[in-house]
Amino acid sequence: MENNDTDELFSQLEDVVNEQKEMVLALLDGRVGGLASKEELSEIITTNLMARNQLMSIDYNDVQMALNGMNEVDGVAVSGKASSLYSMLKEASARLIAAHGGKNPSSLMLGIGIASDGNFTMADLEGVSQYLSEMGDDISVIWGVAYNEDLSGDEVKLAVLVGFE
Repeated sequence: MENNDTDELFSQLEDVVNEQKEMVLALLDGRVGGLASKEELSEIITTNLMARNQLMSIDYNDVQMALNGMNEVDGVAVSGKASSLYSMLKEASARLIAAHGGKNPSSLMLGIGIASDGNFTMADLEGVSQYLSEMGDDISVIWGVAYNEDLSGDEVKLAVLVGFE
């Protein structure tokens, strides 16, 4: 492949990413409040939730479905060790819920970034399963896992997005 062809492909990819960010910004209009700005939420969604190196995919349709009917949306991204996913998720969710007056979220989206050279296992997801079972059956949950080239070993990046009716 010639250099010009590669440049054109990267340009097209950048256009797609920018288009996705604009679409997500439009979805967030009038719904943002709490910890993150609309731009920060768009970045969390497009970079962490809709990551390109997905193992378990979240796409724009998933984001649109999760935000459908939500009056308020908020989110954070945190980093830590794979073995601490439960505590990371619990603390991030508690911060988001507190920022919204203690309301219970109606929807939850999780994006878990893992190192491609790490040893992330299904056992590491037990904390996520435990937390989700504690949330009850009344919450809609969408989650995905993607490789994150900025991480190594047992590092993870967790993006949490909550929606409130």
